[in-house]
Amino acid sequence: MAEPVSREAWSRLVALLNAYVSEESNAFSHSGPIWKKERWSFEHSGLNFSDEWSFPDRISRAMVKSMFEWSTNADDMYRAFCACMVFASEKVPQAPMLAKAVAAQAGDSLGREVLNLKDNPTFATVEKSPLRNLGPVLSTYLLNAVSVKSQRCASIDQFVIDWMIEYGQVSDNWALDLSTFDSNQYQRYSDWCRQALDRFRESGHLPDHCDDHAFIGFLMGSDRLNSLTDSRFSAWVGVADRFHH
Repeated sequence: MAEPVSREAWSRLVALLNAYVSEESNAFSHSGPIWKKERWSFEHSGLNFSDEWSFPDRISRAMVKSMFEWSTNADDMYRAFCACMVFASEKVPQAPMLAKAVAAQAGDSLGREVLNLKDNPTFATVEKSPLRNLGPVLSTYLLNAVSVKSQRCASIDQFVIDWMIEYGQVSDNWALDLSTFDSNQYQRYSDWCRQALDRFRESGHLPDHCDDHAFIGFLMGSDRLNSLTDSRFSAWVGVADRFHH
């Protein structure tokens, strides 16, 4: 059973959705930062990025989802996996190193492991395969991209957990922690996202491109990043004022 959405968290989520809709934003499907191919060399990532793939300078969430949707064999899945790792690495600086651990264990079967995940997109499938070496952030971003369009899996990262703590959602009974994250925690978090998204659907104000369980995490993570940026800017202004005077 899903954890109840706390009043404080729900009020903030509604405010975030209203702001997103009022700005007519499509940021949820945004492209990531410019990626450096040398960072993803075989030496650093264990992955073979082919020049023939013609990846753009910025890889978007929508692009990655599309690649998984039309990929039906191990080779195509391998290419989609590489694109997903680049996109998700915006939240995980050590992504190439984690991908290298997976590639080393999976070997030539990596594409087949991802194809198997598409057939059964659950965190339990991840835990039973070399993909578990990706860690909870990269693996849940992969789950979101590889799952079917009608029921996208939720994704999580530390910004999301910090937001949930700040807005009174995490309690002694539900102590989310990426270092001990497992199938049970993922299911509870997924149910919570589904519950919040269902309530957004009922309001009739959910943009079509946001009908995705990962959208809840996107709102929370973006809010957390913005608040950190604002606080750092305020601190910088305070230091500058003291220096000026």
